[in-house]
Amino acid sequence: MTWCDNALESFSDRGWPCEFRKNGHRCVNVRVGHATAKGHQRKDGSRIGTGVYESKFSASRFRPQFRDQIYVIFKQSMDELKGLNRDLQIEVAAKNHQNVLRRFFQHTGGVKYLHSNSSCFACLMERPEHPLPCGHVLCTSCVRSHGQKLDKNVVEVTSCPLESDRAFKPFHIMLKPRHCGIRILSLDGGGVRAVTELDILRALERELGGQIPIRAFFDLIVGTE
Repeated sequence: MTWCDNALESFSDRGWPCEFRKNGHRCVNVRVGHATAKGHQRKDGSRIGTGVYESKFSASRFRPQFRDQIYVIFKQSMDELKGLNRDLQIEVAAKNHQNVLRRFFQHTGGVKYLHSNSSCFACLMERPEHPLPCGHVLCTSCVRSHGQKLDKNVVEVTSCPLESDRAFKPFHIMLKPRHCGIRILSLDGGGVRAVTELDILRALERELGGQIPIRAFFDLIVGTE
C-alpha cells in the first residue's frame, strides 16, 4: 500500500487546488505552488485574494477510505477473473484496465493529443515500441492484449485501446521473438558502395517474395548520406 499512500500524498500536494473562492472564482494554485507572496490566483495568473492555501481535503484523513476503496475494486476484479482460463483472464483484465485509464484521461481533456515515446499510455508500465496509425505507441504486452493474434509473431489491431471511437483499417504488427535483442543494420560507405548496398537489399527483398520489406527485420537502420 506504500505506492498508493504516496500517490494520495502527491495528489493532495500537487493535484488538489486551493478551495478559496471569491466572486465566483476559485483559486487554482495547489499546495506546493501556493506561495504566500502569490496569494490566491485565477488561471490567468491574476490575484483574487491574499492568504495561504485553504482546503478541507486531507490525505491523512482520507487514507483509510482510500485504502478501503482500493480493496473493494481489487476484490471485484479478482472475483471477475475466477474460473477463467489464462487467455480470458488477460482479455478481461486488459479491458478493465483500459476502462480505468479512459476515465482518468477524461480529466486531462482526452488522450487524443497525448503521445509518448517513453511510456506506454495503455498500461503506464512498459516501454512503447509499436506505433499505431493514430499516433499512439504501445508496448508489446498491450499489443498482445488488445490485438488479435494472427500468427506466432503477428498481431492485428483494428482500433486504438486508448480511444474507443478511433477505429482504423486492420493494422498488422510484427512482434520480435521473445528475448530478442535490438536489431541494427549498419550501412557503411558512400557513392558507388552505397548504391551497391541498396541494390543488394532490393535483391534480398525480391528473393523473399517482395512481400516483406527489409526494414521489418530491423529496429534501427543507420548509414552515410
